[in-house]
Amino acid sequence: MIYNDFLINVAITISLSVLYGIFIRKIDDTTTTGKIAAGIIFGIAAIIVMFNPFHYMPGIIFDSRSIVISAAGLFGGFIPAIIASSIAAAYRLHIGGAGTLMGVSVIFVSAAIGLGYKSLAVKKPEFLRPVYFYVFGVTVHLFMLLLMLTLPGALVFDVIKTVAVPVMIIFPLTTLLLCILLRDHKIQTETSKALVKSEEQYRLIVETANEGIWRMDRNSKTVYMNRMVSAMLGYTEAEIAGRPVSDFMFEEDLVDHKSRMNCRYTGKADIYERKLKRKDGSILWAGISAIPLFDENKRFDGSFGMLTDITSRKEAEEELKQTTEKLRTGLIGTINVISLTIETRDPYTSGHQKRVSKLARLIAQEIGLPNDTVENIRMAGVVHDIGKMSVPSEILSKPSRLTDIEMRLIKTHPASGYEILKDACLPYPIAEIVLQHHERIDGSGYPNCLEGEQILLEAKIISVADVVEAISSHRPYRPAFGVDIALEEIRKNRGILYDAKVVDACLRLFNEKGFKFE
Repeated sequence: MIYNDFLINVAITISLSVLYGIFIRKIDDTTTTGKIAAGIIFGIAAIIVMFNPFHYMPGIIFDSRSIVISAAGLFGGFIPAIIASSIAAAYRLHIGGAGTLMGVSVIFVSAAIGLGYKSLAVKKPEFLRPVYFYVFGVTVHLFMLLLMLTLPGALVFDVIKTVAVPVMIIFPLTTLLLCILLRDHKIQTETSKALVKSEEQYRLIVETANEGIWRMDRNSKTVYMNRMVSAMLGYTEAEIAGRPVSDFMFEEDLVDHKSRMNCRYTGKADIYERKLKRKDGSILWAGISAIPLFDENKRFDGSFGMLTDITSRKEAEEELKQTTEKLRTGLIGTINVISLTIETRDPYTSGHQKRVSKLARLIAQEIGLPNDTVENIRMAGVVHDIGKMSVPSEILSKPSRLTDIEMRLIKTHPASGYEILKDACLPYPIAEIVLQHHERIDGSGYPNCLEGEQILLEAKIISVADVVEAISSHRPYRPAFGVDIALEEIRKNRGILYDAKVVDACLRLFNEKGFKFE
């Protein structure tokens, strides 16, 4: 029970970090106002996790507020840490009980450790690596265990005996994951701000004409260039004069250059980006705005180009791409934590979501969908029943047929799942797939009775995989029917309830390619 409560609590903590990432991109957390706002957000997050604690006994509770508050100190700084600690401490005092002194002490000690670690990370950035985040989490929660000595003497040993192991296993790992997510949020935000600042600098250069200006004749040979072109490429003006612009290009770009020059002959202006060779062999990425020139007889007389050095922006874009991939990895980890949380509430269907996810992924590949769509479907399969978090566990594990009222409650889970996921800033339409995975193409499904093309293909795939796995597997109220009956169900209702193309792909996997549920 304690592990289930802790996992639910940390899942909420990680989910809140995603929302924090959305919020932090909209404020400047280097200003006092921004720091106050960040502190309030951390404080609210701490209260939310205290809504769902592990109750040792009335007045003695355990939750992941230590993780949230220590992160406020590490990533927010002094002002956010003080505000978040004060908010969390006020709420803990409101709760009261024998564990009040310990609970409040844990809040302020966690904030202090976070601030101390922040000062170390400023001096040594390597402390922002995952291994140090884990050490940070261990440190915070060792102090939590020490602060248990402030509990009434008769309870200290029993409390430590009950919670020490799960606290030291789960909480440092959650601290590690949360710190990685917050670090990546911060990197992405700072990179985006740097990119915006860089673009503003380029615009300033244009306004002051402090750009590379390159004039070429009808044969693309250099007629004139300003000192900025020389500075950008590392050549003297004499070394550039009279040479064709193609001399400063890479071989793979010459065909594109010829095509653009042909367009220029017809009078078309052009704006594009080009990598050029500097004298030292390094790459100069240039943003080019080019226009054709004509003589008094309206004959093509060359072109005029303005060059802006955008090498830094290109490097920033690549860095941003890498940061986004790290964020995506963090999101996948969050989704897996949520999936685990769901299965702890419904042990009779443990592994159902993973099996559905695997079959749905293989169906998508069998159909020939793009890799991004396949990954989309796989992730949706892992959390397609997330809405069951809103259904009482007594109904989920009921060992007999459900009543009409209970069935109606069960049927709310797609909509509940959509509400949970819709604002999570996921990179795919996972919320919509979860909402539609019980729809049927004849309109007999739920919750919205969608028909045919109104249903996403991804949702049609999840629905077939869901039906096959559910019929094949044991349930509290019936034994497993087996794969043969499951396949007969989708074969019989091919083109009626289930998409024909999806059904055919699923049947091929089982009948021709030997797929089996593990």
